[in-house]
Amino acid sequence: MSSLTSYSSESSQADGDPLAQRVQAAVYRSGWGGLSRRRAWPAAAGLTDECTALAEEWRSADADGEAQLLEAFTRCARHMGEANCDELVGVVLSYDFLHGERCDELFRSFAMNLVTSNARYVEPVLLALVRKFQVESAAALRAVHATVAAVLELYPSATVALERCVERVFPHSSRSAGELERHVRACLQTLEYAPRCTAFVVTCVVWRLVELDLEAVHAAKSVGSEDADLFEMDRELRPIEPAAGEANVDIATEALPAAKLDACLDHFLGYCAACEIGAQETVCAALLDATERHLLPTPRTRHVQFALLVFVGSAEGRLTEVMLRRLLSLLADPLAARSSRVSAALYGSSLVASSRAVSAESAARWVTALATWLHWYLEGASAVGSDWRQVAEQHLVFYAVTGALVYAIVSRCEDLTLSEAGRERLRSLRLARLLRSPMEPLRMLPTALTRAFGATLSGRQVLDLSDMESTEAETLALELFYPFEEYSLPLSVRHVRQHHRQMGGQGDPADEIDTLTSQEARGRRISWYGMANREQSWLAGMPSFTPPAYL
Repeated sequence: MSSLTSYSSESSQADGDPLAQRVQAAVYRSGWGGLSRRRAWPAAAGLTDECTALAEEWRSADADGEAQLLEAFTRCARHMGEANCDELVGVVLSYDFLHGERCDELFRSFAMNLVTSNARYVEPVLLALVRKFQVESAAALRAVHATVAAVLELYPSATVALERCVERVFPHSSRSAGELERHVRACLQTLEYAPRCTAFVVTCVVWRLVELDLEAVHAAKSVGSEDADLFEMDRELRPIEPAAGEANVDIATEALPAAKLDACLDHFLGYCAACEIGAQETVCAALLDATERHLLPTPRTRHVQFALLVFVGSAEGRLTEVMLRRLLSLLADPLAARSSRVSAALYGSSLVASSRAVSAESAARWVTALATWLHWYLEGASAVGSDWRQVAEQHLVFYAVTGALVYAIVSRCEDLTLSEAGRERLRSLRLARLLRSPMEPLRMLPTALTRAFGATLSGRQVLDLSDMESTEAETLALELFYPFEEYSLPLSVRHVRQHHRQMGGQGDPADEIDTLTSQEARGRRISWYGMANREQSWLAGMPSFTPPAYL
């Protein structure tokens, strides 16, 4: 393609085209100076009234009118200097041409001429193309992706600019579910020809999901009990996009934060499930970064936490191994936030307890690592007085890791104590020293959990804790491992069902999540949790935390 600047030595008039002459005259009369003067890309709102009226005159016409306008802009650019060409480019890129495939083709031709002429047009062109991710026509969207792929083929390093554009243009959470869904789908499609952007795009999408999940949780707390059924979004909720011949989508339902979250999460989980083995490893690595950066510091994002935990738990064993190592690194980081370290321990133990991808040897290594960290913490902690109630809040991470250790041992007791070597390995952890320390960690756990822990170790001749059994009145109401309530997102639940079955869930995959929601099954599953009433606890004034949602 010819360089735009190569035409600057030709005649200053657009040969024989009245419209092009009007465009050129408007540009020169406005006295625009280009990027060197403004330091920012000009928007439509910053154009002069004369040029705006000229563009709108032809833009509001039919497809032929829009095509003539684009051809006039292109012809005019060939006769302009580089400085004035910057402003003309701003005019074209700021408008959304609506009529026909011909205009789209002319726009793509104009964009490719720009990036071929000068590399500094790459980011503005990519920004204009990313804004077109909202087109509803599948053919138009494919053409947009083809143009973006062509730009990246010319400039492979432009992936960084593409990442900035994706983040900048991502719709706000207040936009409609359809708009959010289309943008998420288009962003994930860019990874087919720009795999180097996988980590950034996945992290960006997860962060938007976290924002939507937080809004959904807040909305659930804001509605009254009489509105609970409306928020929980029963199975009767229709999909966001209507099927062929169906009536329009209920606008009130589509505006719910949970509906927006469901539409975006459905496409994201579908993309993760459809990845090839090699690409899935890259996606999981990006999910690890997103989990550490966004999910663990925001533990109240219950739907996203649960869905991604089930997905990672259903992946190959080596990927869950990487996940556990990352969680241990975060736990050992003294500079990490306390909530992140607490969530890392609980998230890892839930993964060990629930996923069959975690082998018995991996479970033993996880338990050993937690016990080693607890011994290190006890050696480095300052001496505490006999009244452990006064210092409990300062050692919240210690108590959370203790709960994670107890939970992992009880959940994987068969694997950990199957052989004499396994029982000897548990004895070598010196659990009695941890549990009988002045900090009294067992008092911080639910009574039923400590009883199950004591019965498990005593029955397998590992440790006798009969003298340390606490009473219900002494149990703190720390919600270390609360059961995940009904997964109320009807679109994405199909992916959750499938991943949960692969993770190790039993029974019919179509009924797995429904089974988990029943009161009877939930009671059997957590009968030994024995959560105390937070209001009756002597530590009711302690700052509460809500860890990730677990099976």
